[in-house]
Amino acid sequence: MASAMSCRFFHGLFGPGSAAVPVWGVMETLARLANALETGLSVSDQTSKTGSSEAYHATEVVIGWLQRSGKAPYDLHRVAGLSDEQRAAHGFEPKSAVSDPAASVQNMGVPPFQELDMTAFLAGLRVVARYQELLTGRKPVFQVGVLTLTVQGIDQQFFAQTLMAEAGEATDTIWLYRWCTMGFDGRYDEHWRPFDGLTGIVPHSTVALHRDQTMWQNAPKRSVVSNQLSAISESTCPPEHQQQLPKKQRAPKHKRYEHFQHHQMSDDELFAAPADLLQGDAILRLAYSYSNQVIFNRINAARLEGTGIKSVNVITKRLTHAIQAAAETSGRSVQDIRAEITAAKSLNGVRHKGKVDVAPYT
Repeated sequence: MASAMSCRFFHGLFGPGSAAVPVWGVMETLARLANALETGLSVSDQTSKTGSSEAYHATEVVIGWLQRSGKAPYDLHRVAGLSDEQRAAHGFEPKSAVSDPAASVQNMGVPPFQELDMTAFLAGLRVVARYQELLTGRKPVFQVGVLTLTVQGIDQQFFAQTLMAEAGEATDTIWLYRWCTMGFDGRYDEHWRPFDGLTGIVPHSTVALHRDQTMWQNAPKRSVVSNQLSAISESTCPPEHQQQLPKKQRAPKHKRYEHFQHHQMSDDELFAAPADLLQGDAILRLAYSYSNQVIFNRINAARLEGTGIKSVNVITKRLTHAIQAAAETSGRSVQDIRAEITAAKSLNGVRHKGKVDVAPYT
């Protein structure tokens, strides 16, 4: 028997001080959403700087959050390139199983997912969990939480749901936000944003609804689907809970490298990136696969002589700062993160001995 729907009001979904909004869902899902907000997560207003789709960008941000919190390895790009035979040898599912249409995961969205291939995303999370297990001996069990705002005419409704990546007790819930502007013919336009706790946006309600309706009227038409919100739309929350929209929160200032979208770059492209961007997550990613000496050599090999990094100590200091920042973000110890990096290097066959030669770069 299906679980009964409940309604709960949430403050801070769209950043500190944002108005409370009513969200429908089963009690367990609403409790997980409340827990996520308590940890500091909120809907982000980040947009892709690489021209990728909203759905792809949203998943990229949350995977980066998992990496910074120590729940996912930094060198996932190495797993993506494995053949089916290599994947089988490491206990990964074959690539052919990633987009299995029989899973019908797309239809589980309320309304059904469109732009985001949820089947492929859940399969990717299973790969992340398996690789994390190989490196640390501990396997997370991920589930995806989706908070959907559906707008139709002057009506709006928030609905929260969760989808398990695999069987078991969920250890981590990865939240995504989407809003759907519905046409009265059943067609709808879908947008995605990540939860990342960095910046806040004003929820799409009241004045914002008129903007979304205009976007819908000018948007290209998509395939007709049934409005699956009808099962919970008979009951609405009292209008007195609607509050005046808060002012948009000013985004905190961040250093340039903190916005560096490097996760889909190859290692060669990363080594050739502007040197000031090779800090934080980027330098930490490289540390899982290369020694400090090799990182130093590869960065300078991609540049004209005399224009690279002058000392391998710069790499060491940047890596130290990156590990400390990752520890503060994730709540893990510096020692644990260093041990994870050492294990990853061992798995990748990385060895480093001997004196560092910096003469060609000074």
